[in-house]
Amino acid sequence: MTKEDEQMEQELPKTVQTGKNTLWLVATGFFYFFLIIGSYYFMRPLRSTYFLCVSESKNLSLFNIATMLSLIPLNAIYSFIAKRFKREYFVPLITLAISLCIPAFKFSLGSLNIESCTPASATSLQFFLSLLFYIYVSIFSVLNISIFWSLLHDIFTLEMSKKYYALIGYGGLLGGIAGSYAMKNLSGIITDSSNLLYIAFLCHLPTVFLAILLNKMDPGLREQEVARIEKKSEFDKADKEKPENETDSSKTKDFMSGLITVISTPLLILMALEMFTYTASSSLYGQQFNSLVEKLVERGPKRTEFFATIEFWTNLLSLVSQGLLTWLCMRFLSAPVTGLMVMSIIQLVPSVFILLTSMTPGSVLTTVSYTMIAVRAIEFSTGRILRESIYVPLPYDARYQGKNFIDTVMFRVGSGVSALLLFAAMRYFGYGKWINICIILIMLAQLYILFAAGREYLKHLKNSRQTHKGEIIDDIG
Repeated sequence: MTKEDEQMEQELPKTVQTGKNTLWLVATGFFYFFLIIGSYYFMRPLRSTYFLCVSESKNLSLFNIATMLSLIPLNAIYSFIAKRFKREYFVPLITLAISLCIPAFKFSLGSLNIESCTPASATSLQFFLSLLFYIYVSIFSVLNISIFWSLLHDIFTLEMSKKYYALIGYGGLLGGIAGSYAMKNLSGIITDSSNLLYIAFLCHLPTVFLAILLNKMDPGLREQEVARIEKKSEFDKADKEKPENETDSSKTKDFMSGLITVISTPLLILMALEMFTYTASSSLYGQQFNSLVEKLVERGPKRTEFFATIEFWTNLLSLVSQGLLTWLCMRFLSAPVTGLMVMSIIQLVPSVFILLTSMTPGSVLTTVSYTMIAVRAIEFSTGRILRESIYVPLPYDARYQGKNFIDTVMFRVGSGVSALLLFAAMRYFGYGKWINICIILIMLAQLYILFAAGREYLKHLKNSRQTHKGEIIDDIG
């Protein structure tokens, strides 16, 4: 350790040097993530149920296109806010706005009876409200999670992220299990399904206060880490010139800052393409799944229970993935992001099998359901942690504007483009094995993108290690 390093360490607060705050930071992050995912899983099955009440499964592409289009201006607004205001202000306020939308949908959707409503009987207003709810739940999942992890990236150092991100990720997994299990059982007890939104609201509202608490608990380790790197090299130059929203309001009013940040960083370009291919293939799988459910599963509470059962087993399997696959990837892969190839292979193999064999609709539904459970289980646990590990050593703009653009806009652009494909193909060809051909091609492209992303990540890490001999604190509690 150099003389400058020793002087910097002596300037750190005593609680930071000893790591006494670390346990509380991790516990707060764990509970915060638990509540986000738990509340989401109270709404996700309702989103699918309301959609199939007012529309046929073939129109799912229209709903996804509408979601994609709504996220483009939303991301521009978010980027504008994030560059002009301090994170301790805009993170809680955006979280509060998201929370207050839940009771608003409760009152607007309360008149829609899922047991008797059909696409033919649904009114234009009911269709519009269901569309808004579908868009809202889709935005809820990506925006909430993106903001949460951006906040953690701004507080945790690279070494801390390696130690504690997987543990914090367990909060989301347990929240998913609790939410989906409760939803599965309560959907058969509560006759008016819209009342379940009250529970979702009560689960999510405390995240506003936890966001405020995390900001107050920030010991400044990340800032010290960046300062140390800046003294030795130009590696984190963008952090040195980051917008003043950490100390003062930014004068930049660039609505496209997220896009600009992504296209100026090769690693972020690859991660944007990875997100695009992942969501595109997921949308195609979703079309298969909803088409088969529409034909084979009875309407009403049985469908809600079926969807909730899928979510429950997904989250239960996520615990296994988090404890085993995440640990293996973070421990043994030089570029952990390449571990995402596992999801590509899991989607690729069943698609090839369905394409080359003759299966009954019931067998296809079973295969697609199990594949969705496996892929989403890995995505919710391992995939989420592996993607987030990419952003920790990157500059400020990459952690907020760039990350949010990928997590929101690119996430929905992938589903939107696949929705356009589905919208046209379903009308000309109908449901068929062409969907599996598309999935296979997309997964092959994703495997190559992940390989390239792994190499680019190692370049960033190599540059960092050449100028950053060790973390500020070797042992953070």
